[in-house]
Amino acid sequence: MSRVYKNKNKNKVKVALLFIAQVILGVLPVILLLIFIYGEFNIKHKYSAIFFIIGMLACSWGTFVISRRYNILLSGLSGEKQLLKTAKKIKGNWLIFSNVPVHYKKNRSELDLFLLSEKGIIIVEVKNHSGIISGHYSDPSWHQKKIYRDGKVTDNLFYNPLRQMKLQREILKSILRKNGIDIWIDSVLIFSSDNANLKLTLRNNDYVYNNVNQLLSFVKAYQPKRLLSADEIKTISNIIKNLD
Repeated sequence: MSRVYKNKNKNKVKVALLFIAQVILGVLPVILLLIFIYGEFNIKHKYSAIFFIIGMLACSWGTFVISRRYNILLSGLSGEKQLLKTAKKIKGNWLIFSNVPVHYKKNRSELDLFLLSEKGIIIVEVKNHSGIISGHYSDPSWHQKKIYRDGKVTDNLFYNPLRQMKLQREILKSILRKNGIDIWIDSVLIFSSDNANLKLTLRNNDYVYNNVNQLLSFVKAYQPKRLLSADEIKTISNIIKNLD
């Protein structure tokens, strides 16, 4: 039976702090208005008006930026939660680690899921993007197009996850080689949103799915390059547990 080890998700703290920041920025305009009306400002003085206008614009801009970042992180947390729930259904003797921080020299990243068994190592990255996702495996960025019910269309670029996953593999391989272990590592990219329509040009060994449940099928059918020994599994497990 698979065992799950949950690490602390740092994004939860970031989401909480961004929520507090939104509340503060939401209250500030009211405070500024009260000061402007009832304070010692001369309502006819041009500097008082300029101060008030600049303050309101700064609050509006700050709210927009923070709200956007908040929604992105919240969406990511939702996707990771859904992925972990699905991962718990994986059958076999897999060790499953969530939110694993990895760094080697100046390179840093975080693995959403790290799967380990005698079959080898699988890294899982989850994205909660919705809409039409298009791009080429070699592109620096991929394209997200969302069409809303009212006819509004938004277009955004986001960093190619395949490049992110390549960096993750390189970091992890460097860590393992430092400890005398040299093995193959596979990566899987999951788009967890039910509204994700993938139009991607991929290679045969780019494992990209638009449903978290497809992870179960992938792991079940996974064919290793070679089987890991019990000692190798224990060593790798200890390395992952001690990463911070």
